[in-house]
Amino acid sequence: MCQHSTGTVPTEIGETEMTYSTRTGRKISNGASAKQDWQIGEMVNVGFLKNLMVISKEATPGDYMPDAYHLLARSGATYRFVPHNGIERTN
Repeated sequence: MCQHSTGTVPTEIGETEMTYSTRTGRKISNGASAKQDWQIGEMVNVGFLKNLMVISKEATPGDYMPDAYHLLARSGATYRFVPHNGIERTN
């Protein structure tokens, strides 16, 4: 059984990143520093699909789901991604 020590490091206003050290001194992060920029024109990764460009954002009011993002792969394939709901190829 490993013993962990915890500490918080503020990353942005209202957010904290938890860092843990194992007994061997290895640092383990909760991933808060791995956030992606979902602005139009930025490159993002979704699961095993890497380097997808955000080409548009689709507001989805009234369905109680997060906004959808339209993504373009280097191969020319386009995808529609809804966070926590999945990704689907659109062409």
